[in-house]
Amino acid sequence: MHTRQRPARACHRRSVASAPYQPSRAARPASPAGLALKLVAAATLAFATVGVPAAPAATPTMKRLVISTNGGWVTLRGAPGSFAVALARNGWGFDYWLGKSHHGWLFGGVGGSANGCLWIRAEQVPKSGKTSPRINCQALGADSLRESSYMRVWTGNTCKRRPDGTKSCDGRPAIIDARRCPYGAPVYANVQPWLPNTGKLGEHLYTIPAKKTVRWRYITKDGRYAMMRNPNARPIAQDWGFIPAGCISRSSYGHQEPPRN
Repeated sequence: MHTRQRPARACHRRSVASAPYQPSRAARPASPAGLALKLVAAATLAFATVGVPAAPAATPTMKRLVISTNGGWVTLRGAPGSFAVALARNGWGFDYWLGKSHHGWLFGGVGGSANGCLWIRAEQVPKSGKTSPRINCQALGADSLRESSYMRVWTGNTCKRRPDGTKSCDGRPAIIDARRCPYGAPVYANVQPWLPNTGKLGEHLYTIPAKKTVRWRYITKDGRYAMMRNPNARPIAQDWGFIPAGCISRSSYGHQEPPRN
């Protein structure tokens, strides 16, 4: 029995050499737009991997200090070495504007009944406080007070040189008028004289009896109060304060010189 053999089919495979070269998708050169997209994607991936850089810590501009004095109160000034415009109590916080200083004076914010940005002697705030600053004088744009902004009348230059060479600017003597203030002149720690109208009265320290002598320095801008020193005050740390201007005899005003500045 003969087995029929099928004729072999011709292999019509395409010759590799004869086929035109077709580069793969990965091997094809990228277009400029495609290359840009790839660079953006790579940068995005790298940024996500590294993470957002941390912002630098803000440099503190204020520091809480604590007022410390042997007496009960210290005087605060409108400018270094200028007139007293407020009193601050022992233990109150003082928010020092870092770097704002002048020959031993520091500028910063004080709360309480003073409630303003004023100057204090550096030795009166010798230690740091435990709480954060609350009055940012830098953010408020505060600066030294012009004397003309808080006084109407002042005593003029009453400074005298002491035996040790230092100056004593003690003001002009005045008598507590018994007719106007028969029960004496109340002494207040603060009246905020830099406001258009003197602010809320601060602590009542004591009362000076009628007919006693004080030494006044200026009358506030609204004419309501006089900043004075009581030479008979005890303790001596509470000798400065504000009294109603009407309690000072007008005859003691003398020559009403205009305020400086």
